[in-house]
Amino acid sequence: MPYVHVDPELLQFQDLSGLRGRLRRVRLGSVIDAELPKEGSTFERANLDLKGHPKAYFDGAAWKTFEMAKDAASFANTGGGRLLVGASEAKGGTAQAGTIEKYNPISSADALAFKNEFERAVFERCKPAPYLDIAPTPRDGGFIVVINVAPVPGALVGVRVAAGDDHYAGPAFVFPRRVGSQTEYLTPEHVAMYTDTAFRRIVALLGAVNGTVRLHYIEPHRSSRTFTTVIIDESANCLLLKGQGVTDESFALDAVENVWRDAKGWHIALSARYVQMGNE
Repeated sequence: MPYVHVDPELLQFQDLSGLRGRLRRVRLGSVIDAELPKEGSTFERANLDLKGHPKAYFDGAAWKTFEMAKDAASFANTGGGRLLVGASEAKGGTAQAGTIEKYNPISSADALAFKNEFERAVFERCKPAPYLDIAPTPRDGGFIVVINVAPVPGALVGVRVAAGDDHYAGPAFVFPRRVGSQTEYLTPEHVAMYTDTAFRRIVALLGAVNGTVRLHYIEPHRSSRTFTTVIIDESANCLLLKGQGVTDESFALDAVENVWRDAKGWHIALSARYVQMGNE
């Protein structure tokens, strides 16, 4: 786990024109039982995490506040997302492995207590603290705790870790992000990449792509092509597009000029850097 000794508030930016409105939207506000995913129908993914019970954040003696803050920050640093606390994940060996196996409702008192602990952990450990909307949701006579985390496009959210390494007395921070259904930590060299507001905007929009996407080339002699799968590798600065009946396309994220959605679906437009990088 790389530790970055830097004040996260120094990583905030002012030029956010058009960014917030085009990020993948996290649906905030109250959730009703009918909106909870059905058992066996939903996998963990980049914007959804499953926890079988609030005890997943409890070590028997105290709340694991770092884990709470880390999970919230990883969504905030990627594109936003949702935690379902009280949803068990089916184990391997069945056709439903990895999906929601069952819900484990808790009492209203326990749901409220957990909500307060999670909010406190994020407030005390995350800097800047992301916006949370925590909604205890009725289910089978009890409650599932639904935690919505909004993206923070103007900053990287750091999570405070205990001081003491190498005789350093001040606080240190790590910067988690979601990669698929897992969490990884940004290294110092990647922090610099994330301070580029335009880059974060493109990555966030690419992460919102759902369904087919039309790729538009800058060269006038090349026709646009349709792909069905978008794979983002930020660590390698690479975007891979796959589709049926078309050759895979792979190029640097820096070569993407814009991403948008209209009535026909999602679109990716390439910049002049696509040609400059040796793509023909």
